[in-house]
Amino acid sequence: MFDGDRTWGSLTIRPDRLGMICYRLVVYPPGISTVERRRLRVARGWPAWGPLLWIACEILLPGAIGPWAALALSTVVAAGAGVLARRCAGRTLTGVRCLTAVVLAGYADPESTAARDRVLAWAETLLGADDDLARGDISIAAHEMAWWRVYDDVTEALASRQPDVRRR
Repeated sequence: MFDGDRTWGSLTIRPDRLGMICYRLVVYPPGISTVERRRLRVARGWPAWGPLLWIACEILLPGAIGPWAALALSTVVAAGAGVLARRCAGRTLTGVRCLTAVVLAGYADPESTAARDRVLAWAETLLGADDDLARGDISIAAHEMAWWRVYDDVTEALASRQPDVRRR
């Protein structure tokens, strides 16, 4: 659960509002350890699990300490857990690269299509390296080299603020 499917990050393709399709590529800094990756995933997942922790505290605490104290303690616990998770992730959290491309289904906008194609090409490179590593066709070093190439390309795309790539 904490490791994730891929060591390098994730690719998410999901429908969005108004018939749009959202392609999101998250690339972790290459060379991070399993522990660092787990910490990253926990810190980045706080917007999902933080409110759940707050609700759990709100359900369990009011009978023991009263409603207003439970509200305060629930808030402190949930916010404190988020701060702790970010602190444990440390500097690697700032090294995560996220790209999002949004395409309107059925509408061929050249800029959006180009952004989507770039995101998918980078993801295909990373997924292909994973497959090659699993088959034993490449070494761990060659896998990490592919990861580095994509990471550098994504960093460059974000730094140049190309119009077909949005930063999130």
